[in-house]
Amino acid sequence: MQVDASSSKTSRRRLLVGAALGAAALASPAIARERVRLRLGYLHVVAVDGQILTGLDRGSFDREGIDFDLVEFNTGLEVVEAMAAGKLDVLSAGAVISSLLPRGGYTAFLVNDIEIATAQLWVRPDKGVRTFADLRGKRIATTRMSTAHIFLDRALRANGLAPTDVEIANSNMSAAVNAFIAGDVPAVALWVPFNIAVRDKAPGAIKLVDASAYYPQSAVVGGWVARQAYFAANRDVFGRIIRG
Repeated sequence: MQVDASSSKTSRRRLLVGAALGAAALASPAIARERVRLRLGYLHVVAVDGQILTGLDRGSFDREGIDFDLVEFNTGLEVVEAMAAGKLDVLSAGAVISSLLPRGGYTAFLVNDIEIATAQLWVRPDKGVRTFADLRGKRIATTRMSTAHIFLDRALRANGLAPTDVEIANSNMSAAVNAFIAGDVPAVALWVPFNIAVRDKAPGAIKLVDASAYYPQSAVVGGWVARQAYFAANRDVFGRIIRG
């Protein structure tokens, strides 16, 4: 039987190309399976760790070869300070990233959400506060550089008050809510789910307003941040985090 030389060369070329593609296909999963462990700082609030917990529960981070050492923080300021001290590789937070990014040296690579009504302002009528006008000269407990603080600033201005017309009692949110429940302050700007403790333990308190009243003119974007240099050197890793 005669074999055409050109046909034989074509078949051989196809075989070599097919073998090369097959080798590449085998090599790719090996690269994808190379596991990476990252120190992830986060806040335990639905707008921040909902995506983290869902990804862990569904195994989507695991399929991308991403392992996290989770470090929980109470406030955005604490997680930012940990990042600045080199204790974290990546963080996931809310409003605080808007104060972090302008400092330079950081990259936001993933948006979690746009918060609409997660922040609320609660007041105590038994302490003489029922309206915004009653807040003048009063102490309001909250956490500075947070979703609640941004919301409070917007709410005060929208109701004829300057931030300087009140006294901000700054602390972590747990302490702020406890002070309000104890009656040490007549108002608190908080984020959910801290409202549950207020509702259950301070039944006379009333919710004056939540952040939905000022949406979309004022909204908070939460997301994931890494140091720019670390992000630039590990773009493939961050692509896998995003897919996860």
